Amino acid sequence: MHALRLLIVLMFLAIVSDAQQVNREARKALAGDDTQSNTSPRKELGTEERQAAASMLKVTEAEARALAPDLQSYALAQIARGYSRIKPSLVPSVLADAFAATSAIRRDDMLSKQALQSDILLQLLAEGLKELQNRRS
Repeated sequence: MHALRLLIVLMFLAIVSDAQQVNREARKALAGDDTQSNTSPRKELGTEERQAAASMLKVTEAEARALAPDLQSYALAQIARGYSRIKPSLVPSVLADAFAATSAIRRDDMLSKQALQSDILLQLLAEGLKELQNRRS
């Protein structure tokens, strides 16, 4: 039941935040491409939706911290994607915790460890670039 609930919330988070868009933006930033993405704009969340999502994220974050290191790292990275739309100020600390969790992944699972670390670092890069753009405006 606990795992099913966590899976449902993670699926919700995947829908709320488009992981591919974050990776594209980070790759564009690394390549020096300043053009706007040609995807349709996201729907803005209302106050009620933000509160519901923040509540779900908070509960899910607590549950994710009790998982095995590889699952914990993945879950926290997905939760950070959700926070990026709800409470952006929490994203860096959640991603730092996700990255730290990868250090406990066994040596025989280096491929997933590297993939998780790359994903987390790309998210951190994308968030940092968003913050820089916001400061310029």
